Amino acid sequence: HSISTISKKLLLTGNEVFQSDSVPNDLDVIFICDANNIQQLGNISLNDFTSQKKPIIVIDHHEEIEKPDEISHSIINVETSTAEMIGKMYKELEIVLEPKIATFLLTGILFDTRRFIYRTASTFDTVQFLIHSGGNYDEALTILQKEPSDSEKIARLKGATRTIIHKEGTDIYAFTHISSYESSLARALIGLGASFAVVLAVPSDNEYRISMRSTKTFAE
Repeated sequence: HSISTISKKLLLTGNEVFQSDSVPNDLDVIFICDANNIQQLGNISLNDFTSQKKPIIVIDHHEEIEKPDEISHSIINVETSTAEMIGKMYKELEIVLEPKIATFLLTGILFDTRRFIYRTASTFDTVQFLIHSGGNYDEALTILQKEPSDSEKIARLKGATRTIIHKEGTDIYAFTHISSYESSLARALIGLGASFAVVLAVPSDNEYRISMRSTKTFAE
């Protein structure tokens, strides 16, 4: 199971390590953020954790789906990003934030809102709180700046050539498939003019992923 280049840069900046295949057994609780089911964790197994009946809590900014039995609690609120949700929690609970964590949350907000293209009035309130908590806005921007690798560029171009386009009214739908970089391709298709993009990724015979993106106008 791998993570994106931006995620790697974020972890490197904070001197954090990505746990790619297991969860430490000495944890009292697990928070799953920006995912609403265990299947989205890929190869990471929570079997030992669930067998001990320790709480697993989901925090997500997408619309709620039926809660799996393994999930103890879920905090679901349709926001611009999960990072904004967590920032609001810190603010409302008056918990002191480490500057590093504040920078992480700023990075998440900037990424999901596409530098505030998708935002609400409360988004800026949360950003202000994070900056006052020691978050480094310039560092967050630097983390997000990256040149796509050659493999990502080629994958996006191949996916674009396979795209099936459907127009309904003023909306343009784009559907395609790829083996990797599906999120990157979905964002690129929106940038090319699609109102709604669906990208199916099939990295192996027994695995598939779907990434969907839309314009703000389409979502509303």
